[in-house]
Amino acid sequence: MFKVFAVFAVVVTPMVAQPLGMGLKVGFPLNDVLRTGLSTTNPVKYVTDAKNTLIGPYIEFHLPGGLGIEADALHRSYSYQQTTTAPIALGASSVGAWEFPVTLKVRFASGVFRPFVEGGVTYGRITDITNIVNDIQHKSNFGLVGGGGIEIKLGPLRISPSARYTGWTVKSLQNPAGLLETNRSLWNVMVGVGF
Repeated sequence: MFKVFAVFAVVVTPMVAQPLGMGLKVGFPLNDVLRTGLSTTNPVKYVTDAKNTLIGPYIEFHLPGGLGIEADALHRSYSYQQTTTAPIALGASSVGAWEFPVTLKVRFASGVFRPFVEGGVTYGRITDITNIVNDIQHKSNFGLVGGGGIEIKLGPLRISPSARYTGWTVKSLQNPAGLLETNRSLWNVMVGVGF
């Protein structure tokens, strides 16, 4: 029994003693989150709002050896409007989308500037639905996340600019006529600020 307790104490104590980091992340898309103009023959078109910024809190468990496990809760709003060639507005729609990525981070150096790579999984959920009837195909979505960046450590403050790729398994929004769809492959520039 003493051996089990000793092994447990040796393994768990360093993990519990590791610092916990938390802060805020903001992400800006590098490619189109919503794709429109997929049909050139249909008189009905979609116009999207370009403000698809991700924002939300994150928490990170710093592990030994430059490793870390990070969990984010990021929100993005989509808004779009149907128009005809006239141009007459036919209706505006919007949704909110939550993304919950969990990644393993590997840091390659110590000191002020610490390059890192990250990879993991994500869960997405569409919420805050207004004026959408046929465009939602899947309210829930799963995907893979990968990226890299540099962590700048200034005392207790950590600033982490990075590039992150998210590959979703399905298209959450897709118009039945093929005029609008969410992009399954997304690139974002992310900036995290935390302690």
